[in-house]
Amino acid sequence: YNVPVVRVINGQKVLMSGNGDGSIYGLSLLTDKKLWSYPLSKRGINSSVVVQGNRLYASHSEENVDESTAMGRLVCLDVSKIVNGKPELVWKVDGFTAGYASPAIWKNYLFQVDNSANLVAFDALTGEEFWKYNIGVMQRASPVVVDNKLMVSDVDGKFHILSLFFILLMLG
Repeated sequence: YNVPVVRVINGQKVLMSGNGDGSIYGLSLLTDKKLWSYPLSKRGINSSVVVQGNRLYASHSEENVDESTAMGRLVCLDVSKIVNGKPELVWKVDGFTAGYASPAIWKNYLFQVDNSANLVAFDALTGEEFWKYNIGVMQRASPVVVDNKLMVSDVDGKFHILSLFFILLMLG
């Protein structure tokens, strides 16, 4: 269900997206070859990735592929640093269940809505959670940043518009 993202990484155009096998992939648009993959979930990735600079952010709400018993994970990968076919993991947040909504990024803030309709602000550089705001009972829509506002609808038919400057004041 996700939408691929295309960015120039290390001088080449790369298509990046989650896949039905639970991995995130980077594919060269010049050669059509797989550049890297990152196993994230034991099931498919429904939410789209977001990329800022060389950092890719992705999430899911299913079982993790490693020893973690938590459901869901949010990760930040440096897709310019590939070792053994995998991008470098910058940070991860285990137990964050965002399997439908895609993240949005503004400055150094990552905004993501979990499956329980909690809109959460993270430090995009460290993964530290700054702020949480509940917008309903469950969530499928992705937040969008427009004109210094964060906009997102919920499954109850409400549309939320939050000033990012007000959020910054709340974040301190």
